[in-house]
Amino acid sequence: MNSLLRALYRYALDTCLDTYLRPEREELLDNERMCRLALERLAPRLDGEGALRLECYVSGRDILESIRQEAVFASGLSLGLSLAALGQFPE
Repeated sequence: MNSLLRALYRYALDTCLDTYLRPEREELLDNERMCRLALERLAPRLDGEGALRLECYVSGRDILESIRQEAVFASGLSLGLSLAALGQFPE
């Protein structure tokens, strides 16, 4: 992501994300809680190598999610700019 796109992405995260997440907020919070509890229950049952693998998995999953979110943002911005150039604004 170039610096302008990253600045727009950060701005959107800081100012707009809650508005778009509001309809699914309860589901989001329920799933976050469920995942956190599953991780908290699983981690103590693992030996050292298993705990390390779990940590690597969680870290890798977080990186993949971030990459996907940035790509979705860039795609949406590109689509919006294309529609604006055509004078076609979504309602």
